[in-house]
Amino acid sequence: MDIRVVPNQKKEDMMPLVRKHLDRHGYKDIKMTEVDTGYDWCRTSVKEPIVQSVVRSVREFYGEPNMWPTSGGSLPLFVFSRILGMPFAIGGVGYGDLAHSPNEFMIVEGNRKLAGLAEIEKFQAHFMAEYARSP
Repeated sequence: MDIRVVPNQKKEDMMPLVRKHLDRHGYKDIKMTEVDTGYDWCRTSVKEPIVQSVVRSVREFYGEPNMWPTSGGSLPLFVFSRILGMPFAIGGVGYGDLAHSPNEFMIVEGNRKLAGLAEIEKFQAHFMAEYARSP
């Protein structure tokens, strides 16, 4: 079982909560072993300059961005936001899917609707320049 914590949850509380749930429903015989401790939750305000730089850059390249304040995936980004006190942003142009699977892919040759590798590289350079100019 893979548990992803959401804001204000503590990863160390999850195993006892699952154990309590199993026990309450008559599954006291199920043995639980923690394999990986996972990551703490994290979030950055949309008002942060780094986020606004991504938004402006996406608008410049492809129009209005899709904003997802919470992701179902997990990365150790809490190190930046909660330990180092640094805001972070994830975003860009292009398309890929099936991350970490044997058939993971990304678009290499873009068209007018989807960015390819060359457009992704241009976007990254634009974003870095945009962020460098931010207050």
